[in-house]
Amino acid sequence: MAIRYQGDVAVFEQQCAVEEAADLAEWLLADRSRRIDLAACTGLHSALVQTLMALAPPMLAPPGDAALARWLGPVLPPAPAQPVAEPAQSAAPKARTASRTRRSRKADVQ
Repeated sequence: MAIRYQGDVAVFEQQCAVEEAADLAEWLLADRSRRIDLAACTGLHSALVQTLMALAPPMLAPPGDAALARWLGPVLPPAPAQPVAEPAQSAAPKARTASRTRRSRKADVQ
């Protein structure tokens, strides 16, 4: 097999054949946070390219092959280096803008 599954990363090596497309699709669909590593990949069957383009898993490393990198680089998101924590939302109300405050004061004066 030219695709090794290590934890949540699929590592592509050498020339990857059509026979691996169904397994890859099933593996990626089982957990959408799974990532791929294409650094050692020298070629992909078009069925694998279509699978990757359709499911767009995060890419840890782009392919070393320039032609493959041109095809997949623009459509596969890079994997984040570390999980991004969402900022905590403040319970405080938003501050009024200066223009809104001036309008309110004019209305109070008149």
